[in-house]
Amino acid sequence: PPARAPQLTLVAAAALAAGLRTETGIPVRLKWPNDLRIGGRKTGGILTEMAATGRTIDHVVIGIGLNVNPDPAGFPEEIRHMATSLAEAAGCPLSRQKILGAVIDSLDHSYARWLSEGFEPVREIWESLSDMVGREVTVREHERVVRGVARGIDDEGFLLVEASDGTISRVVSGDVSLAGEASSSEAGTGAS
Repeated sequence: PPARAPQLTLVAAAALAAGLRTETGIPVRLKWPNDLRIGGRKTGGILTEMAATGRTIDHVVIGIGLNVNPDPAGFPEEIRHMATSLAEAAGCPLSRQKILGAVIDSLDHSYARWLSEGFEPVREIWESLSDMVGREVTVREHERVVRGVARGIDDEGFLLVEASDGTISRVVSGDVSLAGEASSSEAGTGAS
């Protein structure tokens, strides 16, 4: 059903991080909902778009951008401190074909598991790879600003943020900043 489609972004993010970790040994982490990060710097991202008619999904397109081999010194000055590449983390160029194979295998496995077992296993993997759970965050969601500690994601994939008074806010979409870091919308990702 269309209501489950937003989970696909998290399915893809968890699959990519897990696949990249397995293939490269690099500790790729996740920032809600769609950023792949190494050492707090963005190395990739996922965009998901869906078309539906009523209660039927016509199609879902998942786009992936991943900085495999570019030298971050060539990134625009304004994002150099926020973006990185797998090659920089590995200390050497990597085979894009091997990376692609690992990503496709991991996506295929994760998607099949999501279809057969539901979202819970994905949620557990996503949270175990998150670099924001337990950290102070600020979320700009349309006109609303939510501040607190990221507690994880719920059964629909929405971010849970606990305010200082103990209230939990459910964030559907928004731009997340971790305490002491710049906003992710400022760090671009180009596939290379």
